[in-house]
Amino acid sequence: MAAKRFFYVDRLMSAVRRNGLVEAITGIRRCGKSHLHMALIFASVFAMMLCANDGKSHVRNRYRFKDIKVPVTVYYDAATPIENGSRCRTAVILIHGWGGHVRKLFPVFNAALAARADGVEPVPYVIAPMFPRRATLEKNPDEAYDGRAVWNDSWAKKANNVPGLASDDWRGGGDANGTNFSSYDYIDRILCRLGDKTIFPELRRIVLAGFSAGGQFAGRYAAIGRGAVREGIDLVYIDMSPSTEFRFEKNDPWHYGLKGRPRYGASLTDGDIMKNLCSRRVWRGCGSKDTLGRPHTALDMTPAAVRQGKNRLERFRSFEKYLDAYPDWKRQTSFHVFDGIGHQEVLAYPAKEVLDFVFGVENQGTATENSDKNF
Repeated sequence: MAAKRFFYVDRLMSAVRRNGLVEAITGIRRCGKSHLHMALIFASVFAMMLCANDGKSHVRNRYRFKDIKVPVTVYYDAATPIENGSRCRTAVILIHGWGGHVRKLFPVFNAALAARADGVEPVPYVIAPMFPRRATLEKNPDEAYDGRAVWNDSWAKKANNVPGLASDDWRGGGDANGTNFSSYDYIDRILCRLGDKTIFPELRRIVLAGFSAGGQFAGRYAAIGRGAVREGIDLVYIDMSPSTEFRFEKNDPWHYGLKGRPRYGASLTDGDIMKNLCSRRVWRGCGSKDTLGRPHTALDMTPAAVRQGKNRLERFRSFEKYLDAYPDWKRQTSFHVFDGIGHQEVLAYPAKEVLDFVFGVENQGTATENSDKNF
């Protein structure tokens, strides 16, 4: 079995060099569909390094979001500008992690989507909005402070066990520094644009997906986000490997619980939030080896976070048990453990279970499932 796995990986890498990542993976799928998932998992790390020189891959371009109702300068990554539209049936709003970019993930995920579509249906449109912190602007070579909206100034000099303010934390719907523009307001405007039937006439499904800090973002938006889409479009959520989970606890501070919500969600009642949680479909995943803490990952070690568990996997398992007290909420939630991977988004996103959910092919069951059947 191991020899067969690496045979397919070698085929994929050779095809990437010859023809480009998307065409290579699609070709392998046509030659041997049963081996697509294993090839994707083993090849993702190599593929992301090759994508920079792969002119035929989905290119990650940076665009300014143009909307008269957006009072600040914000950007997003996508293959094409959102105003160009698409005849896709599915769109993915891809939320970056604490590092503030999707440079490695974007080509790998787009290639996996293209392979999964296999020419039978349009490849989903992927848009990755940016929520920069000053630290990410300094560290990322393709970023610069040019007057754009910036979040999380109150967190900049805090120790990892001392939280900043909810009011400017992009992960939980906080406002950009010095503005009344929330990170969740940005999502609402993207949803509005995707809902424009003149440019996305065939759209039927939108997936708000995040990993790590992006998972925190997606899970909290499912709780308090407006989630307004046009009739005929389903909005669903993917929340993978978050540092912490939102819990329906009146005395825990946002974004761990209900207390002290930022401006965006301040007008909602606790009942409104529970109604959202019981009506919004969320797919949750975590790696079986996602057990490392600091300094290896940016794991939240504030008191409210530590109460949820020692690491991401433990917090993931604990949250599944927590939902036993809320059967209607749990009914909308699926839990999946990726066998054999740690805190690695480039291995999680191409997984068959994630792609199935993106394309609307899923098992509605809520019990935790493992992906070891693929290995």
